[in-house]
Amino acid sequence: MKKIDIRILLLFILSPIFAYSQSDHYWSQNFNVGSSLLSGAVVGGKAGVSAVYYNPAQIGHDSTMKLSLSVNLISLQFYDIKNFAGDDIDLYQFNFKLQPKYVSYIHQPSKNDRIFIEAAFLARVSDDLTFKVSHNKNLDIIKRLDGEENYTANLNSSRKYDDFWIGAGMSYKFGNNWSLGASLFMSVKVMIYSYGHSMYAFQTDDMVFSDGIPEPYYFPQFEFEEKLKYWDLSLISKIGIHYRSDDLSFGFGTNFTFPNLGIYGEGEVGKKVTRSNIHNDEAVIFTDDLVMLENQKKVRTNIKDPFSVAVGFDYTTPNKRNTVLLTVEYFNKIDPYQIINTSDELTNTNDAAKALFGNRDVMSFYYNAASVTNIALGFIQNFNEKISALGGFRTDFSSAAKISDTTIGEKPKTFKIHQDKFHFTGGPLFHWNKFNLILGLQYTFGRGNNLEQVINYSDPVEFNSLNGESLQGSRNNTMRVNYNEISLFFGITYRTGGNP
Repeated sequence: MKKIDIRILLLFILSPIFAYSQSDHYWSQNFNVGSSLLSGAVVGGKAGVSAVYYNPAQIGHDSTMKLSLSVNLISLQFYDIKNFAGDDIDLYQFNFKLQPKYVSYIHQPSKNDRIFIEAAFLARVSDDLTFKVSHNKNLDIIKRLDGEENYTANLNSSRKYDDFWIGAGMSYKFGNNWSLGASLFMSVKVMIYSYGHSMYAFQTDDMVFSDGIPEPYYFPQFEFEEKLKYWDLSLISKIGIHYRSDDLSFGFGTNFTFPNLGIYGEGEVGKKVTRSNIHNDEAVIFTDDLVMLENQKKVRTNIKDPFSVAVGFDYTTPNKRNTVLLTVEYFNKIDPYQIINTSDELTNTNDAAKALFGNRDVMSFYYNAASVTNIALGFIQNFNEKISALGGFRTDFSSAAKISDTTIGEKPKTFKIHQDKFHFTGGPLFHWNKFNLILGLQYTFGRGNNLEQVINYSDPVEFNSLNGESLQGSRNNTMRVNYNEISLFFGITYRTGGNP
């Protein structure tokens, strides 16, 4: 095989398209139903019981809520992906999710109203998605044999990624206007991921012919599988500043979230590559058979979260009936890095595969992220002392959608489809005695056009000597992604006194 073929084949086998090893969205989920319905535009004010996350300087200062429980009752996700695995090979996917959202408790350690402490648990990220595509047709893919072959191809991807945060924060009020706060969270990240595809071409007759001459029966095949499991424990700190005007009509806040400090984590990696009976028609020879069946356990993790800074404002009209809110948050980029510290040694691999993959860090996974700036808008309409309406809009740009695969080059990454998302939220808030009851709905849509196909099963060739690919066609930029999601929220908060 030519040297250029080896390089490109390695890129094809070990770097699936749209591939990253963490979540590429920072604003997919909000915390506490009230803040969720305001689309998280609460850094400048109205964070309430979610202040420990959005801006710890607000803890306890604009609310006397003590115990809060928020739940995402139902989340319905719809994927409609055109030309996913080739021309007219589409993918339709529906997901139903049910998950806890947010639990918090606020404590005032003394009667001094300048100090408040809050503890909270939240599910910052929860991704769970499976893709399956099967394709079968008769065509003449093995050109050196007479007649058509049965071509069978399958793609399977399963990805579950969760990031749970548990922590506490404290705020201190300086005078009547300014406050300072800090919070510290323990982050527990868990990834369970698998991705694989297989392609076969075979004739159904007992004997095959080449130019009318019988020869021994064979069929070409290619298989690739990879698996990744890990858990990772780290610490994440936040510092917030908040200002509230004397007449309570204007609020300003800023919140700094610092990169995580890794504590410990372990993972397991498995990769499989097999290729056999693939004929190179241009060179008139069979390519080398490949066998790689590798697995490594209890390898250390090294997961990174970005630095971010958020700025927010809110304004309430003199009659106290209307409030508008704005928050902007910038997330710094993450340079390419190895998320799991695997060994380069290949112990269950044949010589041809060792020559191809040896000393190329094929057992690891890599991650990087571009800088992202998101914006959120929220509003509150107070009808009376019992009922209010909350609503909002926020962007949720992918930190990976605009990154070329050449950023990491030949380094392996996990499979994930990226698209920018946009969220619309709204719902009522009911005040009843010492309880606040919040119901809400969120609609999310994402779109992607002119994307490169994940793989091409519609026009396969036995072997492409230009890029080293087997039993598939060249991918083109005709994939279109339509994503829609509807989520229903429910939250209840117990109030110990003061204003709701």
